[in-house]
Amino acid sequence: MGTAPRLLAVAGTTVHAHPGWIAAWALLVLTLGPGALAATLALLTAVVVHTLAQALAARASGLQVRRITLHAFGGVAETDGDWPAPRREMLGALAGPLATLALAGVAAGARALMPQPPAGLLYMEAAGLAVGIVNLLPAPPLDGGRLVRALARRHGSFGLTRASGALVRAVILLAGIATVVSGHALGGAWLILLALLLRDAARVSDAELALREALLPVSVREVMTRSVVAVPPDATIAQLAETFWAYHFTSYPVIASDLVLGLVDLRDVAAVDRERWPRTRVRAVMRVLSEDLTVASGDSLLEALTKTSRNGLGRVAVMDGRHLAGYLSSDDITDVLTRRGLAPPATRTPKAPAARQSLRP
Repeated sequence: MGTAPRLLAVAGTTVHAHPGWIAAWALLVLTLGPGALAATLALLTAVVVHTLAQALAARASGLQVRRITLHAFGGVAETDGDWPAPRREMLGALAGPLATLALAGVAAGARALMPQPPAGLLYMEAAGLAVGIVNLLPAPPLDGGRLVRALARRHGSFGLTRASGALVRAVILLAGIATVVSGHALGGAWLILLALLLRDAARVSDAELALREALLPVSVREVMTRSVVAVPPDATIAQLAETFWAYHFTSYPVIASDLVLGLVDLRDVAAVDRERWPRTRVRAVMRVLSEDLTVASGDSLLEALTKTSRNGLGRVAVMDGRHLAGYLSSDDITDVLTRRGLAPPATRTPKAPAARQSLRP
């Protein structure tokens, strides 16, 4: 169905419209004629309400929504990071359908109170019901598929999620073909369009499931580098540069009295004029330790992948409390994915030497 063009960006979240909207609008014109515009606006309203409910549920769970794609069957909010618990993901999956069903209920109530309700309210009721019910089908990336995924996550297997999605898409497609053959071309066309849109959207969902299957069961402790080169905060940039040249790493943890204060990256050094290197201390340019720069040794590689992708360093410090337990790079995660055939070999970076070493100012 092609790529989804970007419409706008709001508070760090990009909003895209899937090309399937063109096919949906064409079917609405054929089905409703002059009422197609009002029906399209009603469907768009239901999709926006659905997606806003998804996004609010994600933010309430501490997730950053980085992209929203508006499909003709509903919106998909993509987040940075995984839901903190299966129960939270289940509640988040229910937010969209409940919001659109509530929208349908409001429209139905308004129609009941009016002696001659406008056609727009009927379209709004129908759109809310359609978006709410369709999104409860157990096929990723629909909310029903997310419910199945949350259950699968609780039991440590995602095979059911993929199987249920394939089954639902096949049933909808066959039902659409049968409806067309029986003489109801427009009704069948809607079902076929839904099956095609779900197949297109499922490609991203299947890739996410493959990542979850590969990385969620593996802890950071199993993959991290335990012996790490560290630098003290009072070392000068000139001394730090010698460490870069000696070990060829692109970032280092900054440690004082066995406590990790932050990370320093090659780009932090490059931003300082060379003549200032002998008198500029590492603490002046380091990145202060933050949530995106650390993982716990017991965290999953899926959580670590989110942070290495988001923090711009491609590395995280592995912590036990405030003490450094190891270091993890995106290369380490790529190794795991490559062994499972999920990612091409990445550009390699050297492993840490056999013993921790520190610069002396």
